[in-house]
Parts: sequence; structure tokens; C-alpha cells
Amino acid sequence: MFVYIRDVIKPDVIFWTGDNSPHSIWENNEEEVIEAMYNMTLMIQGILGNSDITIIPIQGNHDYYPSNT
Repeated sequence: MFVYIRDVIKPDVIFWTGDNSPHSIWENNEEEVIEAMYNMTLMIQGILGNSDITIIPIQGNHDYYPSNT
């Protein structure tokens, strides 16, 4: 998907709207949420990091722990 976005769509800006961790929010733990964010960040950097695309990250409502705060 990221390769297609980079090579075919070629946007100027991507709004990364989060919600990367599993949506079983009452079963998640802090490490799982951090790992999901970290892995997605590495993936985006690896594929889009050297492009001219501006990436604006926005934390989603499932991207923090605990979820009921």
C-alpha cells in the first residue's frame, strides 16, 4: 500500500491518523500499544522516509494506554 501511495498516487501530504494498535482496548497492555506504534513508524520511515511526501502524524484514540483516561 505504501509503495503504491508513493509511486502511483504521489501525494504531497499524508495525514497518518493512528489507531495502529489492536482495537481490543480492554485487553491491550502498554507494551503492545508501544510496539504497534513503533512497528508502524518503522514501516512508514522505511518506505516513505526518503520521499518528498510530508507525513503528519495524529495520535488515534487507540494509540495510548490505558484507554480509559
